[in-house]
Amino acid sequence: LKRPKECESCFLKALELIQEKLPKQNELFGIFLKTLIEFYEKENRLSEAKRYYLLEIDHTRQMYGARHPYVANIT
Repeated sequence: LKRPKECESCFLKALELIQEKLPKQNELFGIFLKTLIEFYEKENRLSEAKRYYLLEIDHTRQMYGARHPYVANIT
């Protein structure tokens, strides 16, 4: 994230490949979502960060169940 403008397209492509090739319930998907959220927050692009927060909530729900503390923490 030291040069975020150069990394954005790579992270988006990696996220797309992860969604295509791996099951949705994997930790790598969550790691990439969190990285994108951090990137967009640092860039003050909050509407884009919100989009990935919602994906992260859904992803965490799928991995751990709706009543898990991780879901409550992210929400």
